[in-house]
Amino acid sequence: ADSEQAELDAQIRVCNVRFTANVVRSSGELREPAKCAVVNVRDPRHADKLPGRLAEILDNEWQVDEYFGKPTIIISVTGGAQDFKMLPRLQRVFREGLVRAAQITNAWVFTGGSATGVMKHVGDALAAYPDIPCIGVALYGNVVGREVVDRAARPIAGREVDQYHTADYVHSEEANSADGAALEARHTHMILVDNGEAGRGAWGGEVPFRAAVEKAYCEHEGELPAVLLVVQGGPNTLRTVVHAVQNATPVVVVAGSLGAASAIRDFLSRAPAEAEAIARAEQRLREAKAEARRVAHQGKRQLRAAKQEVEKAKEALLALEQALLRTSPEIRGNFGRPAVVEQLRIIRRHAALVELFELDKDFTADISLSILSAVARHPTMPEDKLLELAIVWDNEAMIERILARRADGGAPRPAPGADRPSRRLDSKGLLSGESPRRLASRSSLQLVRDQPSSMRA
Repeated sequence: ADSEQAELDAQIRVCNVRFTANVVRSSGELREPAKCAVVNVRDPRHADKLPGRLAEILDNEWQVDEYFGKPTIIISVTGGAQDFKMLPRLQRVFREGLVRAAQITNAWVFTGGSATGVMKHVGDALAAYPDIPCIGVALYGNVVGREVVDRAARPIAGREVDQYHTADYVHSEEANSADGAALEARHTHMILVDNGEAGRGAWGGEVPFRAAVEKAYCEHEGELPAVLLVVQGGPNTLRTVVHAVQNATPVVVVAGSLGAASAIRDFLSRAPAEAEAIARAEQRLREAKAEARRVAHQGKRQLRAAKQEVEKAKEALLALEQALLRTSPEIRGNFGRPAVVEQLRIIRRHAALVELFELDKDFTADISLSILSAVARHPTMPEDKLLELAIVWDNEAMIERILARRADGGAPRPAPGADRPSRRLDSKGLLSGESPRRLASRSSLQLVRDQPSSMRA
């Protein structure tokens, strides 16, 4: 085990990154120097085990849980990597909702780490909240100013945190281009993935490793739940969502942010007539494929005719599904290609894991409620774990439903979304300042009081 860790540590260099006063920021104060790891993932022999080692580093060497408290959930934010503008109301709701959700759950927030796109929106949201850890996982080859990090980074083996060298990082979003982006200054920790690639064709190369790190940390903490929050985004974002739902990770889609988020909303929000037409087209395609298999050995002419019917059925289904992408011609053009539609189909097959968030008419909708509700969508989460989380989050509706199901002898879970919290917000839209520990204590006491006498010990 020691020799294996030594081999893994040989692939990891560490330093502090101090974002200097020259860094442009829109609000809030800069954080303390960020802990940073540069991880060499070029050797396939180590690639599968490095995420687990980084989970250990977060806990043991960097002691993130000691500084910020043990998380009860991971919120992974993905979406547009290029700068984009949110509607002012949606921007406010996104920022306040993310902060609220992180405070309620003592969450750790993961992003792509760059000072651009949705990562910058997350940095802006957390600027005034230094008690919320924000961990960026970025592609090392596309980090503007990576040479200063390279000079400061040293092998992690045998190195205490107080022995880390510090890189003074002066770059800002003004240096961003199609070939690279600056690091976002409000992140508390950075993991820079060195796969040997750089430039505009390399974007997204870090995404599988980031997902592996998040999964490894959740497993390290004993099946810690995670939620993927999707804001805008392009076709690459769909791949991230597909990976999430295939691994049973709940997803919250900010539908009004356009891009991939709106494409997912369009694809899942079908009118009954559209759903019926698509179901008929899918059945026709299945029948055409079955016929092609049946005549496969009956001669080239029959097989050719059967394959033509398969292609016609595919085109008919694709046309119906492309028609669902009605938000804008741009979205239909970007997300209507056959390969992209296939990703949307996978997401649709896992629709039970997807929570669509949209502003209501009064603009009072709360993303934090959608994030909490999404956790209840996890198909394999033990009910004891769900009850534990509900207590910590002070989610009275969820607690009551779980206890009622137990009293009824284990009735089925309610439909997703039924366990939305109902806690009152203060004048700023934030929760009252109770700590998670006090919340858990008070809620546990109330839980005991509310139990039927037959359930009490």
